[in-house]
Amino acid sequence: MELFPAQVRYTATSLPYNIGNDWFGGFLPATAFAMMAATGDIYYGP
Repeated sequence: MELFPAQVRYTATSLPYNIGNDWFGGFLPATAFAMMAATGDIYYGP
C-alpha cells in the first residue's frame, strides 16, 4: 500500500534537489570571482 502516488513522490524529491542545485550552481561563479577578487589570487579556494 502506497501512502503517496509515484508522481507526488517524484516531485517531492526532485523539486528540492533541483532548486538546491540551481542556487548552488548559479551562484558558484559569482562566489568564486568574489573570493578571487578579495584575495587577488586566481588559485584561491578553501
